[in-house]
Amino acid sequence: FVRKEVIDILYDLVKREGKAVILSSHITSDLEKTADRILYLVDGAVVVDNGVNRIRSDFAETLSKAPKDVLLEDVLFHLMAR
Repeated sequence: FVRKEVIDILYDLVKREGKAVILSSHITSDLEKTADRILYLVDGAVVVDNGVNRIRSDFAETLSKAPKDVLLEDVLFHLMAR
């Protein structure tokens, strides 16, 4: 419950007040709801830096899914398996 409240507050800061927020999380569903831009780090190196829809498009073929069906969690697990 508290996590949802924090996400709602962050969303309001970004959408209503135009604030930039840096959020570090492994809960990709929260990121899909709130983030305009996602960075994935693997061993300290940035391996993905893009918007959610672009990431879905970029990984759709690799994950054998339609872009609309690609979850950020799918991408994260794919990158971690490399």
